[in-house]
Amino acid sequence: LIKDDFKKNIRVSIKTLKAEEQDIQKKAKALAAKLNGKLPIIYAASNFEGVAVRFRQQLNENSKMLAWHNVIPEMNHNELVGWRDKDDDKVVVLLRNDDDYYRIQTRMEINKKIIKKYTPNIIEINSKGKSYWEKVFYIIHLTDWVSLLLADLRHQDAMEIKVIDYLKGSLAKV
Repeated sequence: LIKDDFKKNIRVSIKTLKAEEQDIQKKAKALAAKLNGKLPIIYAASNFEGVAVRFRQQLNENSKMLAWHNVIPEMNHNELVGWRDKDDDKVVVLLRNDDDYYRIQTRMEINKKIIKKYTPNIIEINSKGKSYWEKVFYIIHLTDWVSLLLADLRHQDAMEIKVIDYLKGSLAKV
């Protein structure tokens, strides 16, 4: 089920992250500042949906803020129509890879033009690395840092999950 090069790709990913650590933290700090006080809307190619989901969930749990995500091309069928109201409190985050399918890249560029009419806040996060796994781990590492730094900016305890504890306690009584 797992190809032989998986271990090699993980080792290379670790080296990439170590080599990029200072740059990752610098970028994460800048991204956290741009997301502070905004509603993040995360878009990625469908093969990167797991990364988008993780980023959304890290923002939810660590930063204690709402966010949503969708994938391209799926968001082009319905969600794109929902972009109708100007709102400077929304920020679109595009998770990009230099090897995304060319039609997905084209869609992202067209989407940017459309969405720019409704919010000036569009951020592109470009992955680094050669393999799929390097790119995945780069973006995960970067966005995990963003969620933690954003929690600090929002004066939130990233470890606190009282509402989840309450939910579980309430469900245990049923």
